[in-house]
Amino acid sequence: LYLTLAIASLLLLSLFKFVYSIRDLPPGPWGLPIIGYLHRIDPKKPYLTLTDLARKYGPVYSVQMGKLLAVVISDHRLIKESFNKEELTGRADLYLTHGIMQGYGLICAEGERWKEQRKFVAKTLKQIGMVKSGSKRDKMEARIMEGIVDVVQ
Repeated sequence: LYLTLAIASLLLLSLFKFVYSIRDLPPGPWGLPIIGYLHRIDPKKPYLTLTDLARKYGPVYSVQMGKLLAVVISDHRLIKESFNKEELTGRADLYLTHGIMQGYGLICAEGERWKEQRKFVAKTLKQIGMVKSGSKRDKMEARIMEGIVDVVQ
């Protein structure tokens, strides 16, 4: 009897802790323990699953993907607005970005490191002809197309 009561208490405490931790999150689908909602995401076309979730829950929703809880923003105006706020521009602590790449590179750097790397990449791309418009851009596009054709052949 005491063991059953102890187990039931632990389960209730865990449930309360879980519900309390997600109370400020946007709405979203419920996931299974450990795998979250991953079993419902189409592995070949995940964007279709995420688009369906946006239709159901709105332009901002949360979804559990394995042990990672993600807040998804699917409206381009909200995305643009969000990326102007530094507290929303962080990167998830994923194996690729923080394990293999150790936080380096444009796809995983944050804060000052990201600003420095972005400035370097923008300057370098501009020097080799990657500009918004004009003859330098046309030349760069031609060089890229030549490279693609070489790879494909």
